[in-house]
Amino acid sequence: TDAVREGVYVPLGDGDVDFRTIASQLGAAHFEGWWVLEQDTILTNEPADNEGPIRDVLRSFQFLHTLS
Repeated sequence: TDAVREGVYVPLGDGDVDFRTIASQLGAAHFEGWWVLEQDTILTNEPADNEGPIRDVLRSFQFLHTLS
């Protein structure tokens, strides 16, 4: 939970992990399995519409969509 509070978990494409290279390597290896990605969060109050975790999920999804 300390890592969550410190902002370690960010939407895909915003952090240090090179998901473009990972996706490219998986494609080159003809990987056809599932990708399971997790982004932890802590809610201290109800976020406004389209804010908080839903915003981060949408940003991550949009990033993943650019990889295809």
